Amino acid sequence: MLRAVIGGTPAPAETIQPGQTTQLQPGDAAVERPGAVHFGENLGEEPVVILAATLLSAGQPAAIPVSDQGTPVG
Repeated sequence: MLRAVIGGTPAPAETIQPGQTTQLQPGDAAVERPGAVHFGENLGEEPVVILAATLLSAGQPAAIPVSDQGTPVG
């Protein structure tokens, strides 16, 4: 997790461990490793815009739904 630079000084990168949560703010960036399972929701009242850049093999889905246990569904 990379936080937006405020006041000219970048914050150190953060690692979010399984079971941990965090809140993203405008300008923050997240890098997901292959096979990572995550969940996100907008807890605010304003719409959220997420810009994603992905590197996928040809024909691979951008997302795979999983159960509460983290196993693929469908």
